[in-house]
Amino acid sequence: MWWTEEVDSSRRMVLRQGGLDSLMSALVARFAPDAGTSNDRCNKGRLNLHHIYEDEAAAIRFVQQKLRYAHGAGILLPDNSNWLGVMQNIWGRFDVEIMRFIRGPLPVETLANYMFMIVIIPVIFAIKSSRIRRPN
Repeated sequence: MWWTEEVDSSRRMVLRQGGLDSLMSALVARFAPDAGTSNDRCNKGRLNLHHIYEDEAAAIRFVQQKLRYAHGAGILLPDNSNWLGVMQNIWGRFDVEIMRFIRGPLPVETLANYMFMIVIIPVIFAIKSSRIRRPN
C-alpha cells in the first residue's frame, strides 16, 4: 500500500536509484512510531524472572526495545552520550528479584560493557539459583 498509494512515481524513482539504504531510510521514516508513542512505550512494561525463565533472550530484547523507544522519543541522544540516565530508567523497570542480582549501570562503564552484563543475565541466574538450591 505505502509504495503504490503514498509514494508518487518520481519519489519511487529516486528511492530505486538510491538503493537499499535509501529505501530503508524512507521506510523507517514512514513507519517508525512518533515521539509520543515511543515515550509511552519506553515507560511501560516490566521485566520479571518469569520472562527470563521462559526466554533466555528476554532481558536483552527488553533492554534493546526500551533503548529504541528512548531513541525514538528523543530521550536517548543519537550519540548515546546520555545512555547512563536512560539505562538507569530501564533498570528501574526490572522487578525486584532481578535487581537483587543485577546492579544498575555505573558512570565508570560504557554502554557496551553494561549491555554485556544484560546478555549474560540467564547465566547469572543459573549460577545463583544452583547455589541457592544446592544442599549443604
